[in-house]
Amino acid sequence: MVYDAKTIKENLEKHKYKVGQTIEEITPVKKDAKIKAVIYVRVSSVRQEYERQLKELKNYCAKNNISVKGIYKEKVSGAKTREERPVFNECLNFIENNEINQLIIWEFSRLGRRAIDIQLTIRDLHNLCCSVYIYTMNLSTLNAECLETIEGKLVVGIFSQLAEIERDNITSRLQSGYKHFRSEGGKVGRKTGYKKPIEETKNYKTIVSMLELGNKLKDIKQATEVSLNTIRKVRAYIQE
Repeated sequence: MVYDAKTIKENLEKHKYKVGQTIEEITPVKKDAKIKAVIYVRVSSVRQEYERQLKELKNYCAKNNISVKGIYKEKVSGAKTREERPVFNECLNFIENNEINQLIIWEFSRLGRRAIDIQLTIRDLHNLCCSVYIYTMNLSTLNAECLETIEGKLVVGIFSQLAEIERDNITSRLQSGYKHFRSEGGKVGRKTGYKKPIEETKNYKTIVSMLELGNKLKDIKQATEVSLNTIRKVRAYIQE
């Protein structure tokens, strides 16, 4: 089909475009969607304050046009597991239920002190297309397309290796402790007839997360200090 000037003009008018409009006017450039974020700040004791950290994180969000949908503040030791940090769990639940793009923290240690917990948290957030932004490092673990950044891959890789070392150390300490306990005449196991609800299993949420991520049972056992038999019961329970 041949398009002469008259035909082109008629088609432009039909679609409410005018002769002389630029391509940018005819096809507007889509602006980047505003980032929806939550801020999480944590200090280890009641004597410490997080107000300075919070102020700087708020300023960062304001300067970068980031929409802050929630602020979570907690005074609890980073040595605690995720299950033992109620405000952090509340923060993660909010992210999951509100399509949050970014979790903003002061530094990596705010996620926890245990490499295993940090690794699981990052993977859980990435599965939700939520990036972790570490202010002191100016580092985001995901880009706008929900793909790991080079820096993010490096960080996740490092914590994966640290988690593996941590699991090995846990196993070594457990074996040494059991050996000493038995040498002193101790017996390992529950009292006869006792049956605990499956949801009350030690580190239940961590076991579920690791199962969902496809971790091997022996790795979950090493990481959580829970028996293989119990882990299999949890797996069967969540698959029902």
